[in-house]
Amino acid sequence: MGELRLYHGSEYEIKTPSLEAGSPNNDYGRGFYCTESFELSAEWACKRGRDGFSNEYVLNTDSLNMMDLMDESRYDLLNWVAMLIAHRTFRLKARMPMAAREYLIENHLPDTTGVDVIMGYRADDSYFSYAESFLNNTLPLEALSRAMVLGNLGIQVVLVSNRAFGNLTYVRSTRVQASEHFQSFERRDSDARNDYRRIQNAVDPTSGTFMVDIMRKGGI
Repeated sequence: MGELRLYHGSEYEIKTPSLEAGSPNNDYGRGFYCTESFELSAEWACKRGRDGFSNEYVLNTDSLNMMDLMDESRYDLLNWVAMLIAHRTFRLKARMPMAAREYLIENHLPDTTGVDVIMGYRADDSYFSYAESFLNNTLPLEALSRAMVLGNLGIQVVLVSNRAFGNLTYVRSTRVQASEHFQSFERRDSDARNDYRRIQNAVDPTSGTFMVDIMRKGGI
């Protein structure tokens, strides 16, 4: 039997998670966002500087349709960006990022029909700024790819169907202390932002694959 041990960081104990409780404006839409790392879940639980809980579950993956955006044989970084900008809310005023958003959603948004679980990069505020820079044509695809591994922010495992929730078993909720995990959360995010600034400052506008190049060529 295939199983994943998952953790969800929260200010609350969550013994019976549900699909309906999720926001449609999260990275991959409405769902229950988890990680395979206890430490990351503890940091997320304490991200506001308050104590919280790492809620632990076991997911039986048998019979579930898994979409792994990290599988480079099936997906690329443009699929991840398209998924992100299709669900996250942000303001676009200039013509270039608006056109880029429409192009990526039309041409690179993966079909999630029948999908039960999505696995992919976690797009916190720092990762989201990378994607925005890419849409604004100020960060090339190659630099965006390097930025994705900065900060070790981890991979998300997101339950997006009621069938997936039916395969999820609650194990326990462990109280985690902000005094132990909040600084780790801030340091991880700060490291990602600082590394990103170094990458952005090193960008050569005459080389690399920018969003406008992808749109002109019709792909990577």
